[in-house]
Amino acid sequence: MPSFNLYFHSLRIKEDVCKGCTHCLRNCPTEAIRVRNRLAHIKDLKCIDCGDCVRFCPWGANEVLADDLSILNHFQYRVLVIPPAFLSLDFLGLSTSEVMSRIFALGFQEIYEEGIGEEAYLEETRRILTRGNVKKPLISIACPAVIRLVQVKFPDLLPHLSPLNTPRDILGSTIKRSLPPNSGLFYLAPCPAKVTAVRNPQGIERSPYDGVIATNLIYQELFRVAGSGSGKVYLSGPSGVAIGRIGGEKEFLAPLRVMAIDGITNVVRFLKELEMEKSPPLDLIEARSCPNGCVGGILLPERDSFLNLYRLEQEEKKRTNIVPSLSRKDMEDFLYLTLPIHPRPQYYLSESVEAAAKLLRMIDKIYERLPKIDCGSCGAPTCRALAEDVARGEASLEDCVFLGKEERQAGEKM
Repeated sequence: MPSFNLYFHSLRIKEDVCKGCTHCLRNCPTEAIRVRNRLAHIKDLKCIDCGDCVRFCPWGANEVLADDLSILNHFQYRVLVIPPAFLSLDFLGLSTSEVMSRIFALGFQEIYEEGIGEEAYLEETRRILTRGNVKKPLISIACPAVIRLVQVKFPDLLPHLSPLNTPRDILGSTIKRSLPPNSGLFYLAPCPAKVTAVRNPQGIERSPYDGVIATNLIYQELFRVAGSGSGKVYLSGPSGVAIGRIGGEKEFLAPLRVMAIDGITNVVRFLKELEMEKSPPLDLIEARSCPNGCVGGILLPERDSFLNLYRLEQEEKKRTNIVPSLSRKDMEDFLYLTLPIHPRPQYYLSESVEAAAKLLRMIDKIYERLPKIDCGSCGAPTCRALAEDVARGEASLEDCVFLGKEERQAGEKM
């Protein structure tokens, strides 16, 4: 079993801003948040960096640990990979060529659209689904939050994860191979899950990227930079653009049986059905954590996913005649994952099986004393979560406002 204590998370709580209001706690899909002493805390093994805590926080008390532009100073030659969601933004009248020239002025010499890797990924997905030697339905690996969701909550579904590498890393590894010495490759992230995926990749030994920059940071800098620059731009075709929204994979893979699901709550609900073998016969599940897909990422400057969706669809129509500069054959050395993706237990009860079994019994006994209304007033998202925290010495039954004094004392003596 691999060690998980070194797992990197890009999400952090700003303690000086957090009010302990429990909005994040009530909306976390993996019960990764606790509120103690009016301050939210993230439980590392449970967090999947989906960003819903950021989405629902009314105080702006969450931050994402991405790189700033000073990292560019460490490299003489700099290449940026931009996600399809970047193309969905409102650039306030700037043309695509003007946007690219301002990115060059920030210090980059080449720009690749991630959609180039997406198109190779989609072609290979069609091939393996048509051959039929995979466990169906495959779960698309394009969304890193979904990968981690399966690791944390649905480990029995790991065999359903696509064996393919992510489009981001397929393209990144291909670019990296041909870069001259002292070159830096950077990814523009639309969400915290992709920041984490660069820092702590799954299924490959190491990320090809030297840094990861938040999309909203680059967007801000576009309107501050003086002058313009020049460099090489490599565009993707319409399918590469479309994967930035929900339904992009489904449309490319038709007539294969593909179900497209967006929003992490909806994804959780469907995976429960799949785990219980209640889903219809499918070839692929196109699951995205963010609403409407990556166009709903929380690191985009405008979080109206429907406006972003509309703009991306308009961009797709402009790409009809564009043929990407790199083909699937150019990227075939990096199409597949090279390491297994392991389950990520939500917590370790004990190194000893006997001690773990004893602790589980204690959790069950504590849980039976709780009101089972999952109100969140105790600082845990559910009564079961509070029982686990009490058994592990991380909380007290006194945190439950519905238990009488005698009941709390009896529970503590177990």
